[in-house]
Amino acid sequence: MPTNTQDPSVIYIHRDMPRWKTDNFLLIKRQNFYAACRSLTPTALILYLYIATNKDGYHLDLNPERIYNNLGITYPQYLEKQQELIDKGYLIQDNAKPYAYHFHEEPRPSAA
Repeated sequence: MPTNTQDPSVIYIHRDMPRWKTDNFLLIKRQNFYAACRSLTPTALILYLYIATNKDGYHLDLNPERIYNNLGITYPQYLEKQQELIDKGYLIQDNAKPYAYHFHEEPRPSAA
């Protein structure tokens, strides 16, 4: 816990706001983002954010080469962090398709 007794810094936010339906963007409920930050390792959080940049209902092909090129996450790291997302309840396996998962911004309690 920081011990700084001074007033906290003020940060003025200047964003390049995305245009609805034409730009890719990231929108996560604040409490879900904070929970993910507390529960995931840094690399798993990067993978979580990468997945979360897609719109609801989108079918994302998690190509390990693309993940490495975009995020710098190696294939072994990808497998490990994908498993972390599964274990923490963010990725739920599709019962009908063994290699398909459903991403949830907020972890599902049915996770192990």
